[in-house]
Amino acid sequence: MSASEAEGSAFESRWVYHFSSSSVNDQVRDTGCGMPEDKLNEIFKPLYTSKAEGTGLGLSVSQDIIDDHNGTIDVSSKPGNGTTFTITLPVANLSEDLPENEQA
Repeated sequence: MSASEAEGSAFESRWVYHFSSSSVNDQVRDTGCGMPEDKLNEIFKPLYTSKAEGTGLGLSVSQDIIDDHNGTIDVSSKPGNGTTFTITLPVANLSEDLPENEQA
């Protein structure tokens, strides 16, 4: 994963899902070294990377895809305490989202 590549430290990751009638929340947590607040303002910018050989496109592209699906991605982190990314996507009502000729 990117966190271990960027910081060069071992970590443990955990995925947690929460479902409701209107959204799905996916939390990805790690026990890595965390990030200082000034990095949190930069990590979604295209071409930003802390890796020696990174492209800086991963989080930027991920955010664009999530935005295209009317979702959000948030991050919280503190140095020494790991990082949590929370992705929230709306639940689609398939019968409303399908063209009329494709509805069941």
